[in-house]
Amino acid sequence: MEKTRILITDDNQEFCDILSKFLSKDDDFQVVGVARNGLEALDKIVEEEPD
Repeated sequence: MEKTRILITDDNQEFCDILSKFLSKDDDFQVVGVARNGLEALDKIVEEEPD
């Protein structure tokens, strides 16, 4: 089964780091990127194609 590809978007870097580490421990998820705002997220969505 393929992993669910996740893009984390939040302006709090500490929160993003914690959430990324937490999700990376689960075999069902793959964090494909982190964005600090909506504009950055839109660019990363095109690049990384998260679910």
